[in-house]
Amino acid sequence: MKFKNDFSYEIKKQICTLSVVADESKELNLISYGNRPAKYDLRVWKNGGNGQRIMCRGVTFSRQEAKMLRDILTQELDEQEQA
Repeated sequence: MKFKNDFSYEIKKQICTLSVVADESKELNLISYGNRPAKYDLRVWKNGGNGQRIMCRGVTFSRQEAKMLRDILTQELDEQEQA
């Protein structure tokens, strides 16, 4: 079991910032947690003091899950445009 202070991550690629409100940004990144293979990560980040970024709640997706989500969103958005 790992303790909270043993938590490690590395942002491998910053893909996009979806929105910025006050001191928070919603971002899609490719992140490796604990030296494991990177996953797509969608979450809010807060800007803390001294340039520090604070990780807030989010959700991670494997490559396969991200592809499924892409396909579902494409279909849903296409249906919405036709309605």
